[in-house]
Amino acid sequence: MEEGWPVFDLILLGVGPDGHTCSLFPGHSLLKVSESNLSQLKFSFFSRMLCFSLRNVHFGTQSKFQEDTKWVAAIEDSPKPPPQRITLTLPVLNHARNIAFISTDPNKCELIKTIFAEQDTNLPAAMVKPKSGNLAWFVDEKTFYGISNQ
Repeated sequence: MEEGWPVFDLILLGVGPDGHTCSLFPGHSLLKVSESNLSQLKFSFFSRMLCFSLRNVHFGTQSKFQEDTKWVAAIEDSPKPPPQRITLTLPVLNHARNIAFISTDPNKCELIKTIFAEQDTNLPAAMVKPKSGNLAWFVDEKTFYGISNQ
């Protein structure tokens, strides 16, 4: 645990053509989950995980806790099928020790360049910035040359 958030050793992520990652889509309300208001939660680690599993991950009902304290969140209006998903929130991702993005799609070269250049910080994949961990991108040869030659 770090600052009340779980710390994963490694999270593997992909990136969608619109810059989404981990079922976090551009402009979606789940991107507003922040690190504030954790003092409201007074559960042990395992109780908290169970609580979030049973109460905070839900479809179509009001959460008992404030939106910005969730570790895990539900999305029921995904712009990409399936419409109902469960995801980790950005604060959880950003407390990981290591995050690895994997992309083998040369069609995403421009998108990845935009993320690297931080030209569009509204892209969820660009919002993944571990606080004290490592971030790595693994791309295939075609994608690498597409990024370096543009």
